[in-house]
Amino acid sequence: MKPKFKQLIYSLLVISFIISCEKENPNGKTEKLIIKNVSFTECKDDSQKSSSSFSCLILNSKENNYLEIQHLNTMFCCGTKQVEIKNEIKNDTIFITETDLGPYTYCYCRHDLNFEIGPLKDKSYIIKIIGCETSYNRDTIIIDFQYSDNLDFSNCN
Repeated sequence: MKPKFKQLIYSLLVISFIISCEKENPNGKTEKLIIKNVSFTECKDDSQKSSSSFSCLILNSKENNYLEIQHLNTMFCCGTKQVEIKNEIKNDTIFITETDLGPYTYCYCRHDLNFEIGPLKDKSYIIKIIGCETSYNRDTIIIDFQYSDNLDFSNCN
């Protein structure tokens, strides 16, 4: 066999292997959902530099298969004026990351963060919310839920 022919066959085998591997894992595909109606409160109390954390979630279904998420009592810098919500869905798990966009301060307090995410299907999901990495206490909340038109869930006491 000529060297160029061997190289061509080897290249085709490598390409077909890569393509077949991608086809075997279609569920590993990551997607993004739409985030809308984000609101963020000023400091709720004088809990600056508090180490206690009692954040919680309230989930409610909204029109057009959107999920309203209320993340109550989450810790951010006292001076925070804006946050960013990033999301990714992989299989049936929705990953949400909250990011403090500043200004950054040396004190922390509780805030409420509200937003909607969707559209979702009527099925079971796992939601994993990862709180702001610059907070005093970084929250991570994981909840299994069944999305439906009448979803009304809370893990707040």
